Amino acid sequence: MKTKIFNSEIPFYELLNNDLSGGGIVTVNSNGLHMSEIRADSFPEYSEFLNSDAFRDIQRAEREKLKYGDSGTIRVSSFSLNKTEGVLEVGYHPSNYSVYKAFNTHGLYEEGTSEWLDTGITGNLIRANHCGTGLFIDCAGPGGERVLVGMRPNREIIDTHRLFRTYSASGSIDLDDKSPFDGVLREAREEINFTADASQIELVSFGYDAQLGYFQFSFYHRSELSFDEIVAGAKGAKDSNEYTSLDSVTFSAENIDQTVRDIAEAPWEPSALWTLVVLVARLILSDGAKKGEESGVTAARIDDFRNKLEKEIKNRNYEGNFKIFD
Repeated sequence: MKTKIFNSEIPFYELLNNDLSGGGIVTVNSNGLHMSEIRADSFPEYSEFLNSDAFRDIQRAEREKLKYGDSGTIRVSSFSLNKTEGVLEVGYHPSNYSVYKAFNTHGLYEEGTSEWLDTGITGNLIRANHCGTGLFIDCAGPGGERVLVGMRPNREIIDTHRLFRTYSASGSIDLDDKSPFDGVLREAREEINFTADASQIELVSFGYDAQLGYFQFSFYHRSELSFDEIVAGAKGAKDSNEYTSLDSVTFSAENIDQTVRDIAEAPWEPSALWTLVVLVARLILSDGAKKGEESGVTAARIDDFRNKLEKEIKNRNYEGNFKIFD
């Protein structure tokens, strides 16, 4: 089932934290994510489709359009999650960015039935199963209040379907990346000149973006830097031309109405929007625990936040230009 902000679905299937009413948020650290390569020919239907003359012609045309050339990426073929142990096992095989572009540009991907959600086997589906990463950085804002860093991509520069506001840093996982943890930290260095260690970030969301056609690993990092320091440092980044601005999003359980307004100010890509919901829900859970609240009271606060956010997004009436809700 697709994820709901409150009552309305967005085009995203969350696999790690799909139920925020259970009293806890599941996270995976760098030791808990196990990646294993699986031969592409283990999925003959997909391999046959990819090697067909018709698809090769489409891929060739898309490769020629890429501004910065093609690159080696990975394709998710299976996943298995042990929430109790905080372990996520992901099978993959090598792919190319041009494959992803070919699928999406020509609408050649399928969501498949709900069976893949139960089995964790996705390699046989005729879709790109491209792999993306995104990192939200939590830092000090004006007056010491915590904020999250959001980014507005430059649509004139990057080859992307991202028409929304997005993570502090994000991008495709390269075939050379040792893991999604390494991939997202590479993107952070390249896009905003931000460095952190893999042990300092945690996976807080993992799922399939049915609108953009890829699996997304979403991470969180709490930084000692201020928002202004991160923005200043980003000016020297290798790929600083890939975005138009960095924005601050209020990250406060005590000022939830401002948090809602900041998130709803502009549309987000589906996986980033859901990651924000997860992070704010966890913040409310932590605040409730500090106050000694009963679990029902804290759960009601989370529901109130989600309800307010959904209503505020709908009030902004972005649907004419952006597909947010299904």
